[in-house]
Amino acid sequence: MRIKNSNVTRHNYSEIYQKVNLILKKYKKNNSFVVGVSGGPDSLALVSITKSIAIEKKYKFFFALVDHGLRKNSNKEALSIKKLLKKQNLTLSILKNKQKITKNIQKKARDIRYELLGKFCEKKNAKSLLVAHHQDDQIETIYMRLGHNSGLIGLAGIKKQRLFQGIKLIRPLLDQKKVDLDNYCRDKKIKYAEDPSNYVMRYERVRARAHLQADKRLSKQLLQLGQYAEKIASVFQKYCSVWCAKHIQVELPVYASMPLDEFLCLPEICLLYTSDAADEGLGVDLGGR
Repeated sequence: MRIKNSNVTRHNYSEIYQKVNLILKKYKKNNSFVVGVSGGPDSLALVSITKSIAIEKKYKFFFALVDHGLRKNSNKEALSIKKLLKKQNLTLSILKNKQKITKNIQKKARDIRYELLGKFCEKKNAKSLLVAHHQDDQIETIYMRLGHNSGLIGLAGIKKQRLFQGIKLIRPLLDQKKVDLDNYCRDKKIKYAEDPSNYVMRYERVRARAHLQADKRLSKQLLQLGQYAEKIASVFQKYCSVWCAKHIQVELPVYASMPLDEFLCLPEICLLYTSDAADEGLGVDLGGR
């Protein structure tokens, strides 16, 4: 893992700050947030932005990094990121993964990361988890889902927010290009680490990234596809919201009921949204995207 720090021409990043600030305002009633840190430029840009927001808006942010132990130097790398945040007077909690990962490494590591971050949110009584997925991640995801013959919901891409383990999983940088976040860190002289696994071609996402970097036109088309799919899916979602309000009865803490015959008559996309709506009512995640 390399540490980068270079000087380039400064830009005005107030727009990024304002966008993140507006997103977090929606959750100001629960003004404690956990920020998932990886050490890359995207997550450290988010750390910097949330630090500024905390000073201005009095929000409370906790910072956590998951060490999967997949590389010999992973503990050393995690401690180096902890040291970087300490220089900013920020405390980084390192969450150790004790599960052995041997197959489907990237997906399993991602699932474990969210599991550990979700538990950390509960520990800190934080109702929201912020992660730093950006527009390039979105395009790569749509590219891969297209290759796996995903339906409309899959092609809509990564959600800006969803319920996860009773916690709001929020992606406030999803509309930002990776290059803007890279430049943000460089202009503000924020050191960041580069994960060597980003160059391992056996991973599907790395192969997708390489193809997309060679075909910028395709990237724009995929982003458009995702936006159109999201708009169409939102129409079904609104219909489902009306249906759910009429038919789903929730009795906390863990009970929801609906008429099975009418539920099974819904279009397939509505079945998925209706299941998500039941999750929302119960405050649990039964497989939302």
